[in-house]
Amino acid sequence: LKFMYDRIEDSSGKRSWLTTAAAFNAGLSKIERRTETYGTVNYWDLKLPVETEDYAPRWIALVVIDANRRYYDLVLPSIPPIDFDSLHDVQLAKDLSVSLLAALTHSSVKFIRCINGSLPLRKDAFSASRPSSVVTHTIHIPSGCASSLIRELKSRAYISEEEAKRLNGARVSG
Repeated sequence: LKFMYDRIEDSSGKRSWLTTAAAFNAGLSKIERRTETYGTVNYWDLKLPVETEDYAPRWIALVVIDANRRYYDLVLPSIPPIDFDSLHDVQLAKDLSVSLLAALTHSSVKFIRCINGSLPLRKDAFSASRPSSVVTHTIHIPSGCASSLIRELKSRAYISEEEAKRLNGARVSG
C-alpha cells in the first residue's frame, strides 16, 4: 500500500489513501490512468469501476462499526488458536507437494496452506533445492503426526536417513 500511495499523486503533489485503496482493488495502472485523465487523486472525484467505487466506503463503514461495537451491539466470537506442530530446517531431497503433505498428515490442502502461510499462493510444493544453494523449510503440520510424517518422508525418499534422525531427535515445536 505504501508503494502505491507513493506512486499516486497529482500535479501539486497531493496523495490520497482512499485512492490508494482503489488502486489496491482495481490495479495500480488503472487508477494511475484515471488520476491522469481526471487530473485529481481525490477518490470522490474519480470515475471508477462500480466495485471499486464501493470498495473504500465499505472499508470506512467497517472501521466505523468496529470502533463502535457496543453501539451496534456487535459481539465477535472468540476463535480458538489453530493447533499445529513445526518441523524446523527441513532439507528435502525432492520437491514435496502440498497435496501429498496433506494426504500424509490426513488433513486438507486448505489446512496445510493455512498453517504454512509463508508458502506463496501460486507455489504448490516445498522446493528441494535452488541452483548453488541449500534450501531448508519450516514445515507446519497438524499436531501429533510428526513421527509418522518423518517416517513416510524417509520411506518415499523425500528426506535422507540422516535428516530423519535429526528431525526425530529435534524437539518438534507446537
